[in-house]
Amino acid sequence: KNPVPKIYRMRLFAKNTVLAKSRFWYFMKKLNKAKKSGGELLAVNELFDKGPTKVKNYGIWLRYESRTNTHNMYKTRQAMSPAVISSIRQSAQFE
Repeated sequence: KNPVPKIYRMRLFAKNTVLAKSRFWYFMKKLNKAKKSGGELLAVNELFDKGPTKVKNYGIWLRYESRTNTHNMYKTRQAMSPAVISSIRQSAQFE
């Protein structure tokens, strides 16, 4: 085995640390063929918004299948917090 293994860093968006760890190992398995049993998490840090009173643009890509075809869609909203992503998902109930 390698005495100095390569360190990977990922920025993930998750509701809590348990989901963040799970998503990390999911992507590690897909991207680098690394499993949880062969690795170790060094740290999990929560990032906070630097400018919480600033209006930002948020966007979400989604794909859905209609009766005839598969469609890709991109929706944007302006808001002051990332909670707007859930409102975009709810409003994307195919207008």
